[in-house]
Amino acid sequence: MQIEVTARVDSGEIRANAQYPEGTFLKQVPGARWDETNRVWRIPATPAAAMNLRLAVKERGFKLMGNPGMAELIQRALEQSSASTEVKRSGTLEQPDLRVYDAWRHQLEAYSFAADLDAVMLNMDMGTGKTKVVIDTIQNSGSKTIAVLCPSSVVGVWQRELEKHGVPEYLWSVPELKGSVRKRAEQASMALALRNGITVIIVNYEAAWREPMAKLLKDSNLDLVVFDEIHKIKAPGGKASRFCQQLGKTAKRRFGLTGTLMPHSPMDVYAEFRALAPDVFGTSFARFRARYAVMGGYGNHQVVAYQNEQELRDKIRFMTYEVSADVLDLPEATHVYRECDLGAPAMKAYKELSAFFYTQVESGEVTAGNALVKLLRLRQLTGGILNTDDGEVERIDTAKPRLLEDTLEDIGNEPTVVFCQFTEDIKTVHEVGKKMGRKVLELSGRVKENFAFQAGEGDILAVQIQAGGVGIDLTRARYCIYYSLGFNLGEYQQSLARVHRPGQERPVTYIHLLARGTVDQQVHNALQRRENVIKAVLHGNE
Repeated sequence: MQIEVTARVDSGEIRANAQYPEGTFLKQVPGARWDETNRVWRIPATPAAAMNLRLAVKERGFKLMGNPGMAELIQRALEQSSASTEVKRSGTLEQPDLRVYDAWRHQLEAYSFAADLDAVMLNMDMGTGKTKVVIDTIQNSGSKTIAVLCPSSVVGVWQRELEKHGVPEYLWSVPELKGSVRKRAEQASMALALRNGITVIIVNYEAAWREPMAKLLKDSNLDLVVFDEIHKIKAPGGKASRFCQQLGKTAKRRFGLTGTLMPHSPMDVYAEFRALAPDVFGTSFARFRARYAVMGGYGNHQVVAYQNEQELRDKIRFMTYEVSADVLDLPEATHVYRECDLGAPAMKAYKELSAFFYTQVESGEVTAGNALVKLLRLRQLTGGILNTDDGEVERIDTAKPRLLEDTLEDIGNEPTVVFCQFTEDIKTVHEVGKKMGRKVLELSGRVKENFAFQAGEGDILAVQIQAGGVGIDLTRARYCIYYSLGFNLGEYQQSLARVHRPGQERPVTYIHLLARGTVDQQVHNALQRRENVIKAVLHGNE
């Protein structure tokens, strides 16, 4: 006789039961809790919960019996499961009513997919414009209070993208948060208190979970919270990850953005979805791992294989829209900017050197004899390195190396070219690559490994920008990182053409790493304007 599982939607809940002991499997459905009084399992009445219940019943060969409310919920779940496929098959899609620029086809698909969902994962490759999808959603959905949580390096990017894509006629409030976490929380609180138009609070993950910022965000009754580069919270036990889970409960809608959904393994998706929609995979990592991983190794504590992979893919697809840069009709090249803040000792040295042509570090004195030498030393310092007058090389900061590591992690396993000006920066690329377990090759005045890279060897090619000029083909890579730049406009233009040239069949993304408040930004601004860099930097204030 086939076991029957009854499930009825009542008062916003699914109330499910089956005969004992077969019905004990219901406790494994994410969100289920036992109601001793009524002798039923109570589960949130969401499409995701209905999907999980249906899968669990089907796996055991049981029969699901439900009322019309349950049938309607299952139908919604089935429609959502195929939504990403259906929207890609659809014909003409209308542009958002409120917009500055028309959206590309894939952006319209993502926008349409997300329109009626409370929780969305946009797994879109870097450069495909997922930020615009979110901004168009904000200004066409009636959302008024928004929080964007992102890595520190992306805070400035959001500021610029909102200025670019936000309809000018709308009243936008995007306070630039500065100072300590307490000061930034005060600035955010003032902006939220006004509730004037659309208010967007942009805060990095490490500041978001700290008080008083954490309480402010949780108490703000957010219409939408955006978790940008959501793979940064993939560690289930991390403080930022746990805070995002709590914040997700308080927001009406939740968007996750990434181009690297699984940086290391399928286990990464658990904490990401826990923040967005805990009813998809639940809130127990132990259960998640037991379901989708095979444990072994010493003490049975290592993941040695994966299981139920199709189910895992189905659950991910349930609320995820994916775009691969390989199949997109993108502009020929996209420039992306990521920023970091130098630590206090480095900024002190930077300001002293900038103002007085002199600073003191542990290894000795650093003196700049003229403006050009000063400019050179300041550029070295943004990478965390200073050469003393005695010839000693001292690392006084690690902000940009950490930013490089984060960026390489975001890119994933794609072959990547990293351009640098200084020899010490080339060494830094080698050190970061070694730390990440990636093979780094080099193209410089002393080493010529570009042909090996182009032939498929190595993951990363560290290129001294002066050496990566005319005639060099690096089209194996579509990602190009600028760790540091020289002052020669011609060299910069030639470096751009190393990956974007005949033979390149994929869209190219250039990623510029900048230290905020330093000469980095001046140099890049001048290069973008195609000006004489040295003249622009030295005399830009005149």
